[in-house]
Amino acid sequence: TGLATGGFGGDDGPDDSYAFVFDKDGDHVWAYELTDTSVAGCARARLSVDGKSMWAGNFNNAASEGYVMRISLDGLETHDIMIRARNHDFAFLPNGHLLYWEQQNGGGYTDGKEGPDIIRSMDPDTGTVTDIYDQMTDFAEQINDSQGSHTNQINFVPELNAISFSMRHTSTVGLISYPAGELMTVFGGPVTSYSNMDWDFQHGHHVRDGRVFIFNNNGSNGGSSILGFDFDMSANTATPMLDYSSGRSSGAFGDVK
Repeated sequence: TGLATGGFGGDDGPDDSYAFVFDKDGDHVWAYELTDTSVAGCARARLSVDGKSMWAGNFNNAASEGYVMRISLDGLETHDIMIRARNHDFAFLPNGHLLYWEQQNGGGYTDGKEGPDIIRSMDPDTGTVTDIYDQMTDFAEQINDSQGSHTNQINFVPELNAISFSMRHTSTVGLISYPAGELMTVFGGPVTSYSNMDWDFQHGHHVRDGRVFIFNNNGSNGGSSILGFDFDMSANTATPMLDYSSGRSSGAFGDVK
């Protein structure tokens, strides 16, 4: 699944955008235009856990109206949910609940900073919201010393029954347990658990059991880069195993799986 967009807005609003699906052979098998919807300027599209619907979310960078939209795969039914200060991304828990974060200041800037975020889940059928993790629990100092957290991606990690989240402004990826919401380990940034993990801003990432991949926006080898590390959480040790760049740069967004 994926998305295509001509931009994230301007004086005339977001440009054309679509959610789409390619099959394993690379053939285009499904698409839905999002241009004139609440999630125009789409920043994430994911299939639901049961495979019966596509979900799309707007970019909503440091703003208040974080829409997500559920689209039946026959394209006949849509349902909008406005989540205050949700932005960039969302994912799904195994029970089908929406996994996302919200800016704690309600969206925008406080004293020139974005501040911290709180990770939450929502039952999309009932609207019931559950708090999972407050970033200030373990990252208060680095968030306060920077422009804020600026969380830009979240994933559920089934192999570890965990949630990973990317905080761009401090070049940090955190890993917390689910459902307890306790910090398990930290990749990169000021409080990294591994002495040889660092990069300059990241967006996409993929955590496995003992291996992590990072989309490094400002790579050191001619553009954005894909970094890979083998890691041991119990010993707090890591071994670099990949540093790849196509020579092209993406200052924001970018993903790896």
